[in-house]
Amino acid sequence: MNNYKHFLIFLIIFFLFNMPAFSDSLSVTMAGDVMLGSWGIEEIEKNGVDYPVALLRAEYDKSDLNMCNLEAPFTNSNDQFPDKTYTFKVPVQYVAVLKNLNIDYVTLANNHIMDFGTQGLLETTKTLHENKIYYS
Repeated sequence: MNNYKHFLIFLIIFFLFNMPAFSDSLSVTMAGDVMLGSWGIEEIEKNGVDYPVALLRAEYDKSDLNMCNLEAPFTNSNDQFPDKTYTFKVPVQYVAVLKNLNIDYVTLANNHIMDFGTQGLLETTKTLHENKIYYS
């Protein structure tokens, strides 16, 4: 099934179980690439998992649905893709940044999600699933 169909199924399920009974509106907040790897890890370790999103939370709290593109895999693997100039990963525990921002859904279709191979992708989807963040 392609990502478009996954996304439509997600939206239907989300609306069925999360919308207030008599709501006549829906607010959606969408972000582009969310890169928590590279120097982002140093900032999170120095300032905590709330640091990257503290100023955004008030806006995201207003939305019924929050979405973004996850630019790097959540993985603890060190088995990076060979012959690639730039590879990124995010330690699994930093999924807390997305949770702090109330992210409901992420897309994984980008040029870094496979930087740590199948292991990195599987760890990412497991981490997202365990934290009730939908993905396609």
